Amino acid sequence: MRSLITITLLFLFYYLTVSAQTQEKRDNPSDSVQSIESNKCSDAYIDLGTGGDGICFGNSIRHNGIRFNVIDCGVQEVNGINITFWRGDDKTLDNFRMSGISLGLMPSVGYSEGIAVGIGSVEGKKDLEGLNFGGAALVSGGVMEGINIGGIACVTGKDMTGINLGGLACVAGKSKTGINIGGLASVAGTEMTGINIGGLACVAGTDMTGINIGGLACVSRGSATGINFGGLACVGNEISGINFGSLATVGQGELTGINFGGLALVGSKGITGFNFGGFGLVADKGSITGLNLTIGKLQSGIEITGLNFAAYKIEAPEITGMSICCAWIECDEITGFSIAPYCRTKKRMTGLSIAILNYAEELNGVQMGLLNIADNNEAGTNILPVLNAHIEF
Repeated sequence: MRSLITITLLFLFYYLTVSAQTQEKRDNPSDSVQSIESNKCSDAYIDLGTGGDGICFGNSIRHNGIRFNVIDCGVQEVNGINITFWRGDDKTLDNFRMSGISLGLMPSVGYSEGIAVGIGSVEGKKDLEGLNFGGAALVSGGVMEGINIGGIACVTGKDMTGINLGGLACVAGKSKTGINIGGLASVAGTEMTGINIGGLACVAGTDMTGINIGGLACVSRGSATGINFGGLACVGNEISGINFGSLATVGQGELTGINFGGLALVGSKGITGFNFGGFGLVADKGSITGLNLTIGKLQSGIEITGLNFAAYKIEAPEITGMSICCAWIECDEITGFSIAPYCRTKKRMTGLSIAILNYAEELNGVQMGLLNIADNNEAGTNILPVLNAHIEF
């Protein structure tokens, strides 16, 4: 008996949904005419209730309660539970506002507020807000807010906010805020804020703020602030915080904070903080300030200040602080304490310099080494072994 009832109900549902029977809407008959004439959508449905409330089978334009349909077309509003068995007619659903729970193989809506689950995908022509899950993909043409999961991809045309996860990619056309994870890539067209992880790459069109991790690269076309990690490279205009690139960390503007580049650390307009560049630490148009370490070349186009160590060479127009180099220090002016096999000061040296060969055009301090040259000393004392000095008060 139960099997017979079940078969009867399924047949009735199929017949009422697919057949050409039409029931005029009780609350707004013009909706039905418009949907048929302009959208060519079937208006066949049956209500187990009154006034558009209760249980509905078929393509009703508006409904409150539980609604079953095969393909949504020209729907305006559903409040409650909407269950569909195929992808909706996208061209007719831009203004479909779904509030509640939407379930199906590939449910399509205009605006969704609540829970949307699609075995294949979930598509929001405008906004998706709430808890949304698409087995393969989760796509929104507008804003995506809440907890959003796409098995392969999670994509929105505008802003993405909340906990958003795409198995391969998590992409926002504009900003991303919150915890956004893409198995291969996490991408934002503008700002990226929060914890954003891309298995291979984490990319922001403008600014990047928070904890941003790219397995191969972490890239920001604007500023990067916070803890920024790129498995191979960390790249930004201005980078602030804890910044790590196992091969290189590169800032086209300034680097500030704890900055690490496995092979090279580059801040075109300046580097400040704790700075390590494996074979190079370079600010060609700015200053380097702080604790600066490299086994290669430490170079600034303006000034190096702080505790400076380089295995090969330290070079800048001005050097201030303590500088230790295993090969060569070269500058226009140096102030403080320096140790190197060769220390060459083209203009003025102030402080103490210890080297095998010391040279200063103008000395105001002490040179200690095998050979010490101070051009501003009188003849006979301008070149001395062991020690040379010239003190001005």
